Amino acid sequence: MLRTTVRALIVEDDPADAALVRHHLARLSARLEVSLVADEPSFVTALGTEPDVVLCDWNLPQFDAVRALALTRALAPEVPFIIVSGAIGEESAVRAIKLGATDYVLKDRLWRLGQSVDQALVQRDLRAAECRARETLRASEERYRALADSVPQIVWTARPDGIIEYVNRRGTEYTGQPNEPGCGWCCERFVHPDDRPRVKAVWADVIRTGVPVDVEFRLRRADGQYRWHTARQAGVRAPSGALAQWVGTCTDVHDQRLADEHLARAAHILAGVRDSVVVTDLSGVVTYWNDGATRLFGWTAAEMIGRPYLDRFPEPVRAEVGRQIRERTGSEWSGEYEDWRKDGSRVWVNARVRRFDRPEGAAAGVLKLSHDITERKRLEAQFMQAQKMEAVGQLAGGVAHDFNNLLTVINGYVGMLLADRRPDDPDRAALAAVRDAGDRAAALTSQLLAFSRKAIVAPRVLNLNDVVAQSDKLLRRLLGEDILISTDPTPTACWIEADPNQIDQVILNLAVNARDAMPTGGRLTVATRCTVLPAGDAAEPGACPSGRYVELAVRDTGCGIPDDIKSRLFDPFFTTKGPGKGTGLGLAVVHGVVKQAGGLVLVESAVGAGTTFRLLFPETAAPAVKTGSGPVPPARRGTETVLLVEDEEAVRRICRIGLESQGYVVLAAGSGRDAIEVLRGHHGPIDLVVTDVVMPEMSGRELAEAVRKVKPGVRVLYMSGYTDDAIVRHGVREAQDAFLQKPFSPLGLARKVRAVLDGAS
Repeated sequence: MLRTTVRALIVEDDPADAALVRHHLARLSARLEVSLVADEPSFVTALGTEPDVVLCDWNLPQFDAVRALALTRALAPEVPFIIVSGAIGEESAVRAIKLGATDYVLKDRLWRLGQSVDQALVQRDLRAAECRARETLRASEERYRALADSVPQIVWTARPDGIIEYVNRRGTEYTGQPNEPGCGWCCERFVHPDDRPRVKAVWADVIRTGVPVDVEFRLRRADGQYRWHTARQAGVRAPSGALAQWVGTCTDVHDQRLADEHLARAAHILAGVRDSVVVTDLSGVVTYWNDGATRLFGWTAAEMIGRPYLDRFPEPVRAEVGRQIRERTGSEWSGEYEDWRKDGSRVWVNARVRRFDRPEGAAAGVLKLSHDITERKRLEAQFMQAQKMEAVGQLAGGVAHDFNNLLTVINGYVGMLLADRRPDDPDRAALAAVRDAGDRAAALTSQLLAFSRKAIVAPRVLNLNDVVAQSDKLLRRLLGEDILISTDPTPTACWIEADPNQIDQVILNLAVNARDAMPTGGRLTVATRCTVLPAGDAAEPGACPSGRYVELAVRDTGCGIPDDIKSRLFDPFFTTKGPGKGTGLGLAVVHGVVKQAGGLVLVESAVGAGTTFRLLFPETAAPAVKTGSGPVPPARRGTETVLLVEDEEAVRRICRIGLESQGYVVLAAGSGRDAIEVLRGHHGPIDLVVTDVVMPEMSGRELAEAVRKVKPGVRVLYMSGYTDDAIVRHGVREAQDAFLQKPFSPLGLARKVRAVLDGAS
């Protein structure tokens, strides 16, 4: 401690000696304040000024150093007392030290005085610090014991070897055994005899390993009753890291355990109930969730129990749902409403909600029973708001995955069989027919997905004439025989950059609108041409710059569009059709697709004279023509190791055969969890993970994250037959990962694998 001032009390009757002492004290680094006294009354008064050190002559006429020392120790025991004498014998010096003197300095060695004072003050400061530390420790221990005695658990401390040193008031009151020094407090004899061996073994392991473990056992109460407790421990370590002490608690969980047993019995009874049964406490936290709730909503009991019931609802509607639940759970409520599933889909339920009480009458929680009426509501909706396009869209989206898996297998094996046949093999014609049928099926799937607005958005350079030609057959099936369909493509190729599925969707939407405008039949013409858009020739001024465009025109001979409706044609949900005959989204989708491609929509119509929709897309350069002729060259071979994960066995087999035929080492698994096991058992490199996106238990994205924890930086190629909404929902449409849409051929898969391994996407 840095001292700035030293207050010295000098007891000396000789002024010359006092001056000499003052002279030697002046060598101290601190500022010196000196008080000089020679008699007892003055000395007692000076002690009251709290001096830092007393310097006393051994022999004084008025009173001696022994008396001064006694007064100092009585009135200011912490003040150092140094005897300064010219003639003190060894026996007297020893006596003075025993009486409490700090030091003695002979007057012929006063050069030691400064050092002696410094040492005395340092020792005084150290003693004061030690005293403060002891007081702090004592106060801390008192607070700890007060806190420990206030909690309802048994709190204890033990030495590193497990010997219990302290038990709080709860422990002594519960067991009836006092915790006094020397009483030998022992927990073991209160443990139920059946639990004692297990508890001793667990405690021995905890002491040996230093790792805390929770353990449940029955503990005898003072009245002889055994109750279940959970014991928890924590090690307290010294600054050196060595274990210094154990602290722990024993919590009475008897009532909770009985409640859990009752709940388990109730859960067993409710396990067979098909409907959703959910129980929450009064704060809305889920305490029970049966298998029916999992089937209905998608969340498992492990995911929901212990979480607020509202957590399963989307954030934008959570507050409103909470308000409605509070309004409906005053006593009992029943009704129908649309709920949410885990995957974001909606489900109609018939629900009954009621509060239930404890035996003493206080409210305990809320019981919610839900019955799935989605199918009934779907049928009702079909009658109230039938929409063929949406129905086909639901069907196409629902079967896309399985259909694309089947096509992957069919087209894959046919391709392999064709590759193995000689040009003159008589079976080649039949196999080629099967291959062509598979290609047509794949094209039909693509068209159906375009019709359903669920195709994956993938803009590319395309010839608009080709898209129009490919949509011809689907238009004829859709519009019926009473509408004459004709196409008028421009003689030269019309190149634009857009998603072909979206262009199909645009044509289909306009064709459906045209059909509705011609209820007794008519003519529909789909034409293309290249044109130049002059400045200002736009329905929306400034909406599109002048330049070269490709025009897609869809003309009908229907009833036409009144002028008062034209301004609202592209408003979402605006429709002129009767109830149940339209969603009002068709032209909004058309407008959105064209605007996304950088174009615009022009409408020409008059009542009774038909309608023409002119869609203008920016013209783009034709794609580079690939040089060479003849068959497509085979994929480059490889020797890398590929982890293939696909839950459809047939698809997995054809993919494995195709990759192994190209030289790759393939480790195949039927699920994400199987893949993890394969990865653990494989000690070599994994160069690429090829995985399906949507699989039971673990999705492709979850698998990729798990693999990258073990193999950081491993490349991933996703494949899926699902539509874009499912793929995006599973989080795999990201730039760093490659994607391959089903159906594909073994050769196409091999090319994609090679491209990903070589660093392309």
